[in-house]
Order: sequence, then C-alpha cells, then structure tokens
Amino acid sequence: MALKGVPSPAETPVEVVVSGRTSTLESIKIVKGRPADSKDVLGRGAGRLVTPILDDGRPAAPDLRTPASPDRWRHPCDRPLSEGRDDEPRKPAGPNAVRPGAVSRHPFEGQEESGMLVLRRAAKVRFILAAIILGAGAVTASAETLSAEESPPAPERLSAVQAAILGVVEGLTEYLPVSSTGHLILVNHAMGLSRFTDPAHPLRSGLEKVPAVDAFNIVIQLGAILAVLGLYRKRVGQMLLGLAGRDPAGLRLTASLLIAFLPAAVVGVTLHHWITERLFNPVSVIAALAVGGALMIVIEHYFWRRRRDVPRITDVAQTRYWQALVIGLAQVLAMWPGTSRSMITILAALVVGLDMVTAAEFSFLLALPTLGAATVYEGAGSWHVLAESAGVDGVLIGLVVSGVVAALAIKGFVRWLTGHGLMPFGLYRLALAAAVLAYFAA
Repeated sequence: MALKGVPSPAETPVEVVVSGRTSTLESIKIVKGRPADSKDVLGRGAGRLVTPILDDGRPAAPDLRTPASPDRWRHPCDRPLSEGRDDEPRKPAGPNAVRPGAVSRHPFEGQEESGMLVLRRAAKVRFILAAIILGAGAVTASAETLSAEESPPAPERLSAVQAAILGVVEGLTEYLPVSSTGHLILVNHAMGLSRFTDPAHPLRSGLEKVPAVDAFNIVIQLGAILAVLGLYRKRVGQMLLGLAGRDPAGLRLTASLLIAFLPAAVVGVTLHHWITERLFNPVSVIAALAVGGALMIVIEHYFWRRRRDVPRITDVAQTRYWQALVIGLAQVLAMWPGTSRSMITILAALVVGLDMVTAAEFSFLLALPTLGAATVYEGAGSWHVLAESAGVDGVLIGLVVSGVVAALAIKGFVRWLTGHGLMPFGLYRLALAAAVLAYFAA
C-alpha cells in the first residue's frame, strides 16, 4: 500500500511537531506506505518515538502502519494537529481528537506500568509468604515446646521479647482472615504462656493461660483498635458528624455498625465463660481453621468471581440495615476460636451484596465497637495485674508494635484484595490446620 500523494520509495521532508515546536526531518524512507524503521521517526532533541495522527486528530496505531497524514507526524503527548500550530488559526477538533488537558499515553508507558505491576505483585506475594512463615513458625515452635515431658513453669511476668512477639501476632492476624485467636493460642503455648489441662490427651484438652496473657490481650487489642482509628479517621469523623446531626450518611453508617454489633454483644456476654471452658482446645481451633478455609474458597468462587457483573455496594455508608444485621449474625460465629472475625464478616458482606473492598472496610469499622467492648469487658477484672505481669515497658512495646503492624496489615490486605481475593488465605488456613492436626495426631 502506498501513501496518497507520496511516491514509494521516496525521500521526502516531513514536519515533526514535538511539544508545540515544528521541526523537519530531511529524509525518511517510505516503504510499503510506512516508515521502514520506526527509529527514523524521531523529533529532534526529543529522543522519543512519535506516532502519526489521522485527519480527525486521532492518533494512529502505535506501530505506525496506517498513517493517514504522511506529511505531518506528531508525538502522542502533544496537542492534536487539528488545533494547528502556534502560528496557524485553530480548527475545530474532530470527534475523536484528544482534548486539551487530556492525559495521553507514551508508547513506552505500558512497559513501565508492566514493570511496576510485577514489582507490586512480588510485594504482595512476599506479604502472603510472611503470613505463611509466621504460621509455620508458630506450629514449629509449638512442636518443640510440646515435645518435652513436662511443660515449663509459666512466667509471672512477660519479657520485652514476648510482648513484642504477641504484638506482632495480634497486629498481623487480627484483621487478616486467618484467626488471631487461633494463632495466639499456638504462640502462647510455644512460649510457655499456657498449658494443657490434660497433657495425656492434647487434642481434647483445654488450655489454661497464665494471668499475664489475659491482661496483656487488653494491650494488644487496644493497639489494633488504634490502627483502625488512624487509618479510617475520615470515616470515624463522618460518623461523629452524623451523631451530631450534620451528616446523614455518617449517621446511617453508625446505625448499621451498631446493628451489626448487637448480636455478638448479646451472645458474648451470655456465653463467654462457656466458650472459654469448652472451645479453647486444639480440636476446636483445627476444625475452625479447616472449615473457614474451605468456606472462603467456595464463597469467593460463587459469590464474587462468578458474579462480578452483579451490581454491588461500593460505599460502606450505603450499607442497608438488613445487610448489617446479617453480617452481625455471622460475626457471632467468630466466637468459636480459630474462625476469624474478619473472615466471617467479609464473607457475609460478599453474600449480601457488598463489594470486596467495601466488605473489608465494613469489617474493619465493625472491629471498633466489637474489640472495644471486648477490651473493656476483659479488662474490668485484669487491669490490676497488667502492671505486674507486663510492666510499663511491656505495655508500651505491645501497644506500639500491635498498632503499627495492624496498620501495615490492613493497608497490605486491602491492596491484595483488589487483585487476588481471599483464596490464598483459604489455602493457608487449610495448610495450617493440616500441619497442626498432623503434629497432635502423631
């Protein structure tokens, strides 16, 4: 195909417009209606590849195969030719012309974005691997500790290292769908902070924690609460304005969170001691890890991946009251150790029609009244031993570490959900459940 009005082959001066300036390339070879080598089509001093512009102002294909205006070439980031040069009267732009101020893509921009995407995916993979390594380390440490014939005597006071470890575990797992309670049970036992009530039957035996652990849970839960308050301070401010009658959307969100919180509050106060005595054992944790992992995979597949075209709520303030009630009823199941409060509330939100990221945001905000009430309830009888069991240094370490790690975990988790979903966490739960069961069964 030959260019109209241009002999083929030929050497013809061609105007090149780069950043509003016009320059002339004295010689460009035209072969089969296009430049023989795209490297020849360069603006002087620009050092970037230019792209032909069609008569209506629309850039031609980036491979330069179909230039409709061979006498003028222009960089895609510059204004359309229909606007004319600075010394020419401007003509009306065509329907497909690039409007002034519009963002244009450089021919190499996609390659840069691809490289950044690879780096981001690598960072996300490292994020999941870190969680898997943490769980595997907890299981390994538990195995080493339990291999002894008698459990070591429980310490009366937490060390700074133990406070930091518990802060990391709480901050990393509280908002990830992997169960903070299940991981804390394993880590506490690995560090000698809890013991089996029936060592001969560890699978069915209960776990007795030392008073230092119960008191320190208040500190690390408070750190997790502060992380949500810091990251979602605008939402919290919106809810405060709603309570003051100045923001209807904030008032609606506050009401939705209270509705979702009430079922767990009622059941928690009623069955707290029964749950602690009957369900805090390895069998309950293993079962919850396995069932939760399978549930995550199934629900994500049928209610998210196969129904991506279904309209969903993308603003957490638009959550309906009945949806909040369903999420709250599902949160009651999180009282079973190993279930994960964030997992069950996110899955319930997906089922009732919330977007993935919106479901995570609702779950994080719901943690404010839920964890806050649990902290006050548990701390009512444990504050007097907190200073003795952890000390001022331990309290500060646990508070800061859990808060910082929780904030990083929330930000990383939200970024992960936008491209990967919940399935990797479901597989991790299944693997962790199998590892714990294999050890205790042996």
